[in-house]
Amino acid sequence: MMQSLVKLKDKKKKNGFTLVELIVVIAIIAILAAILLPKYFSFTDDARKNSCLSEAKNISGICQTYYSKYGEQPTVAVTNPTLGTAETTITLTDEGGSTPTTYKFKGNMDTTTNASAWTTNGAFTYKKDNGTLVGTYLATCDINGNVTVS
Repeated sequence: MMQSLVKLKDKKKKNGFTLVELIVVIAIIAILAAILLPKYFSFTDDARKNSCLSEAKNISGICQTYYSKYGEQPTVAVTNPTLGTAETTITLTDEGGSTPTTYKFKGNMDTTTNASAWTTNGAFTYKKDNGTLVGTYLATCDINGNVTVS
């Protein structure tokens, strides 16, 4: 008789979580997500902006070095200037005409809007397009080689 009571008691013991426990855990996870997700998105936004700034500074340095050596701006070509697929290619050829050095950047370097400024002082605009959901960043290089991003 005693064994049957123990078996009956064991059958009533339930394993698992109650609904209240599950709701509490979900609420805690939601609160943590509400706090941390905005921080995460601001970090990634800053990283994309700094990437655009870094690439524009690299382009500026390459072009200034070439200009100081040869007295003219290097050849710049932009391929696939569509959303998110633009690629800027800068080709540097030395005076001897040997094999050119090519630099490629994943953005659109605009020298056509102010071509005279590009040829005389190297001012340009660099557009880094990260796609429709992420956004576009614009870096501007002035005649002094100062690069700013917006």
